[in-house]
Amino acid sequence: MSCTSYIKWIDSERSSVKDFEIPWASVERVRDLWLSQAMRSNLDREDAEDLFQDALLAALEGMDRLRIADSQEIEDAFIAWFWGILRYKRISYQRRRKRLQRIISDNQHQTLMPENKAVSDSRVHLSLGLFERQSPESAKVLRRRFLEGQQLDEMADEMGVSVPTACRRVKSALSEIRSCVEMVMA
Repeated sequence: MSCTSYIKWIDSERSSVKDFEIPWASVERVRDLWLSQAMRSNLDREDAEDLFQDALLAALEGMDRLRIADSQEIEDAFIAWFWGILRYKRISYQRRRKRLQRIISDNQHQTLMPENKAVSDSRVHLSLGLFERQSPESAKVLRRRFLEGQQLDEMADEMGVSVPTACRRVKSALSEIRSCVEMVMA
C-alpha cells in the first residue's frame, strides 16, 4: 500500500488524524509512569516535568506526522509515538547535562586559584573584546550565549537558522577562542 493510499485509508476508514481527540486519560497515565521512571534514574521532579511538557508540546505540534499501522488503534499509535518523543527528549537532556558537567569539571581543573567574580567578569569582557577584533561574528555568538544567557532556540530565531546550526556556531566560536587563548598563552 503506498503512502498516499494509506493516508486516504486512515481518512476514510477511521476518524481523520486531524479530527483525533487526544486521549488525556492515557496521557496522564503516561505522565505518572514517566515521572516514576525519571525519578528512579536520578532526574529531579522539576526537570522530569519540564521534559514531559516539552514532549507533549512537540507531539501536539507535530500531529500531522503521526502514522498509524493497519491493525493499530489511533490512541495506541499516539501514545507510542508520544513515548518515543519523550524518550528522545530525555536522551537529549542527558547528553546536554553530561557535556555541561564535563565543561564545568574542565574549568575547575584549569583554575588554580579562585578569583573575585568582578575580576573574572572583567577578564571575560576583555577577552571577548580582543577576540571581537579578530572574529566579530563568533564573539557576538559567545556574548549572546554565555554573557546574556540566551538559549539556543532564541539564538536560532534571531540568527534565522535551526537550533542545531546555532549549536554548531557556538561550538565553532568556542574552539576559535580556545585557539586564540592557546596562541596567547604559548
